[in-house]
Amino acid sequence: MQRDRERTSAGGIEEIVPGAWCWERRPRGLAQGGFGGRVSYAIAVDDVTLLIDPLVDGDKDPVLNTMDDLVETQVRILVTMPFHTRSAEALWRRYRSAGARIYGHPAVASRLKDASGFALVPGGGTIDNFARMHVVGSPPRFEQPIEIPAYRALVFGDTVVETGQGELRVWEDALDPMAWVACCRVDLPG
Repeated sequence: MQRDRERTSAGGIEEIVPGAWCWERRPRGLAQGGFGGRVSYAIAVDDVTLLIDPLVDGDKDPVLNTMDDLVETQVRILVTMPFHTRSAEALWRRYRSAGARIYGHPAVASRLKDASGFALVPGGGTIDNFARMHVVGSPPRFEQPIEIPAYRALVFGDTVVETGQGELRVWEDALDPMAWVACCRVDLPG
């Protein structure tokens, strides 16, 4: 893995901290400039590349060149919620030789044409000791925030969003720390 790689904007992918990259794409059908751009992540943990809610614009998306360079030996595709499954299956096929698997809520499988590469992870379940899915909401939502302990990071699908001005929001409400705790019920270790 090229962990010493400099930040890059090639294809819109940027290394945000050593070993973690992000890029943004808009799902088909969503107008430019409005709510709905989706941030995807590639995170290196040991010799595994975690692709979290990966969205690419087809086989020619320039972000794929960088992702190909990042993949060392294993790929795990983690999906926070069913609507974020769009590119998971294509990337599973692309990285099959790296043992790629798709992980997420049971409802993710319903959005795949071929679910043979899918493994369901219930809330609280772990993925190869590199990541853990959490339950959010009461009653529980289909979204499962993903904890990456090696980075002390928690990735949400849509429950907590950034407004574009650097402000975090829980859906359409301003982020209130007590509301976040009540809503998410996530207890991070350490």
